[in-house]
Amino acid sequence: MDAELAVIARAGLEPTVDPLLFTINVVIRAGCELAEVEAALDVELELFSSSPINKRELDMTLSRARAQFVMAGESITGQAHIIGMAEAAVDDYRWYESTVEKLSKVTLDDLERVRRTYLTKKNRTVGWYQPEKIKG
Repeated sequence: MDAELAVIARAGLEPTVDPLLFTINVVIRAGCELAEVEAALDVELELFSSSPINKRELDMTLSRARAQFVMAGESITGQAHIIGMAEAAVDDYRWYESTVEKLSKVTLDDLERVRRTYLTKKNRTVGWYQPEKIKG
């Protein structure tokens, strides 16, 4: 995503009891148009869809995920947050204990299957949140 269009762009999953949603959130720069930003995001998603993920990228991502899990649980507050979130979101406070192991089993074939199946335009829901203009 062009840095001139977005203040921040992020993507990810949140654990839930129901099937997960992969979300992409973009905060656009003042003066940019939502349609322009969505079109740029479409280009990036098309690029992603046409370029297979390689083993190095997968290994780096899994390493980062493991590190994030470890860092999140380093403090008592972090552990309480993880346990509470897991209990509330997936109805199992032990979710955290097996997640890193499950992530380590993800393969390139898994990623390709998911990408072909789910990351398509027909599976997308787009929402624009735009503040109302303040009348002065």
